[in-house]
Amino acid sequence: MEQLVGGVYSAMSADLLPAPDRRPALTESLTRAVEAHAPFVEDVRVHLLLGTLTHEGRT
Repeated sequence: MEQLVGGVYSAMSADLLPAPDRRPALTESLTRAVEAHAPFVEDVRVHLLLGTLTHEGRT
């Protein structure tokens, strides 16, 4: 849940963020709204490009 709430806060512009003392209420509201849909699973496609760099005369 922390990741979800953090994502919401990260997506909000600074002028839309609630005051620090009101953030727990927003967290509670978000939790109630989505907890019935848990677990939260996200498929993530990962690609890896791996290479090595060698310098002439050194390995």
